Amino acid sequence: MPSKTESIKIVVAPNGFRDSLLASEVCDIISDGLAINLKKANIIRQPIADGGEQSCEIIVKALNGELKQTTVKDPLGRGVQAVYGLVDGGQTGVIEMCAASGQKLLNREELNPMRASTFGTGQLISKVLDEGCTKILIGLGGSATVDAGTGMLKALGARLTEKNKSAIPLGGGYLHTIVNIDLTELDPRTKECEIIALCDVENQLTGLEGAAMMFGPQKGATVEQVRLLEDNITHFGNITDRLFG
Repeated sequence: MPSKTESIKIVVAPNGFRDSLLASEVCDIISDGLAINLKKANIIRQPIADGGEQSCEIIVKALNGELKQTTVKDPLGRGVQAVYGLVDGGQTGVIEMCAASGQKLLNREELNPMRASTFGTGQLISKVLDEGCTKILIGLGGSATVDAGTGMLKALGARLTEKNKSAIPLGGGYLHTIVNIDLTELDPRTKECEIIALCDVENQLTGLEGAAMMFGPQKGATVEQVRLLEDNITHFGNITDRLFG
């Protein structure tokens, strides 16, 4: 007859601890602790993710895909190595915003959603399109940005302009200056590609559950900056509604 510990199966499936430990690290710590006292137990290690850090790695590993690296711009425009993945025989690309546009890439003193941009995430999208992907999974968690995806759009060829027809600067602090969005040069491959956002929350664009008010403070925004970002995103929403319906 097997002992009770021999018949125990334990699945250890933690998420990461923000600003502390990765999901894989938490998983190893818990599993190793259990193994000390339950030496004959069957401990299955399966870290999970919510669209934030390690989402790409976990998905790609689970689907027996391939991880790759490329150089993109971080939230403040500096070069950084970012991981992306290919699954389904290379037909599906897997990326996470935090790899290119994440808080983890900045020091606490650098957090500033008025300046931070999603441009690098757009570069990641372009890279997996170069790989021939016709579907892209994008994890949305852990970003340092509140720019309504405008940096991403610019990286993919969109032109967002001010009154004098010059391009708006990158960052959430400049959305109020947009008067026109020209998609003429937008990468045509995006129209043929299915894009699926991975997240564990439902949020409106603006309001109490909108991007600025809900997430601005954790990305470094002051009370005054949250108000400005809310106004800026409202303006951006109105512009896109007027231009595209």
